[in-house]
Amino acid sequence: MNKVSCNTFSLEEFEALKIRLQKDSLLKVKIISGSMEPLVMTNSFVEVFPVRKDHEYLPFRLYIYRDLKGKLICHYFWKRSTVDTNNLLFRCLKGGNIDYPVKENEVLGVILGKKVNFHHVLFGRILSFLFK
Repeated sequence: MNKVSCNTFSLEEFEALKIRLQKDSLLKVKIISGSMEPLVMTNSFVEVFPVRKDHEYLPFRLYIYRDLKGKLICHYFWKRSTVDTNNLLFRCLKGGNIDYPVKENEVLGVILGKKVNFHHVLFGRILSFLFK
């Protein structure tokens, strides 16, 4: 099983990583921030599975995507944009802000076996408020 702990990827490196994930069907990615704690802890590895073309994005399911700076981000799917339904909107547990819109081709994969629930969101918001 392949592991990824690099935190920044060029577009070419990201596309190669997506191809590798499609081929291997599983990739372990190291989480380098605390934006999804306590559900996903900093420095832990998550198992990422490929997203197929006909994938149905489900609210509160965790995904890994590449942001504008090339960083891999682990956040939960919130909803499709009402302005452009090709854009996906994600959120983190800490702060609860909606991330910038993400295109489907910017998504590396889905994390199965972990899902955000109401208690995670509430706990994350409380921590954000206390430590602002």
